[in-house]
Amino acid sequence: AAEAAAAAEAAAAQVRLRLDHYEYTHRGGSGHGPKENQDAYFVLRVDEANWAYGVLDGHGGEHGRVASMAASAAMQEHLRAHFWRLRSEPEAVMSEVFEAAHAAIWEAIKAMPDVFERDGMLVMEVEEEDWPLGYDAVDGGSTASVAAIVDGRTLVYAAVGDSAGILAQPGNGEAKVEELVAEHAPVRLDEWVARLHSTGIEARPRDLARGPSPCRALTPASHPNPAPQP
Repeated sequence: AAEAAAAAEAAAAQVRLRLDHYEYTHRGGSGHGPKENQDAYFVLRVDEANWAYGVLDGHGGEHGRVASMAASAAMQEHLRAHFWRLRSEPEAVMSEVFEAAHAAIWEAIKAMPDVFERDGMLVMEVEEEDWPLGYDAVDGGSTASVAAIVDGRTLVYAAVGDSAGILAQPGNGEAKVEELVAEHAPVRLDEWVARLHSTGIEARPRDLARGPSPCRALTPASHPNPAPQP
């Protein structure tokens, strides 16, 4: 294993890459009234041939930016410590990256004023006239898309939520475009079914033709952690 790692590092040392990245972010929404931009992103350089990029879209009026920033920091920390393992354990490493982000969001939102844990969820007090229990689940979470370039030759990608990653390759006159992981978007009925089945509820897409979707995202509302799709 040590010899293989040394050989991979030697090969990476011979790779010369030119990587350009551009940032564009928008606060989203309809534009009616003030709205905080809750996006976050990172560019992590390990060495000349090894890089990682992350894009996160926070959501939730109270804690969306808290969530995306906490997740971004946790992802970078784990990738710095375990990047070399992407050569042999890409799926395991990416799962750990997203689990670390999920845990970081939990702790960051839990530390916010008026937030407390109850029955395995983070909740906050609300007026009883708005909700009879006197508390409700906190609003806040983040999507995430993470791409790693390993030794200048291999792309490792994982995502959760509706932040899509697109791979474009030059073609004859037009680029060949591929969606790396299908979005976990609220309009996808198969996401409805998958999330309900994970709780033991049986459902069919035709039974769920209306209503919002409990789609995947990094969120502190409950455990266990969501699984990214590498």
